[in-house]
Amino acid sequence: MSTFQAQQKNNMTYNRTQNFPVTSIEHLKELSLQRNGEAKEYFILLSGICRSSKRILYYPDEDKFWILNWIDDSEQELRTEELEAKTNIVKHMKDGTFIFDDYL
Repeated sequence: MSTFQAQQKNNMTYNRTQNFPVTSIEHLKELSLQRNGEAKEYFILLSGICRSSKRILYYPDEDKFWILNWIDDSEQELRTEELEAKTNIVKHMKDGTFIFDDYL
């Protein structure tokens, strides 16, 4: 294997995104903790074929989420207790259709 092929193999191994359902608000908090100042990618699977993509960052000191909704570039800052009332994220967690889609 050439050096280039070895590098490509390493890149494929370490730069893969992970896709899995987010199971609870606590799970979302853990995944969305600020790492290098970057929000994490998520999507809601709609009707099995469409996606509603989001970037989410969690601030534990304030118990707040920052959410960017890619569909319309709107931003939200919500406390944990507002998440269910002001978004459909918790509903989709319960349905298994709120998906983490980023690097761990």
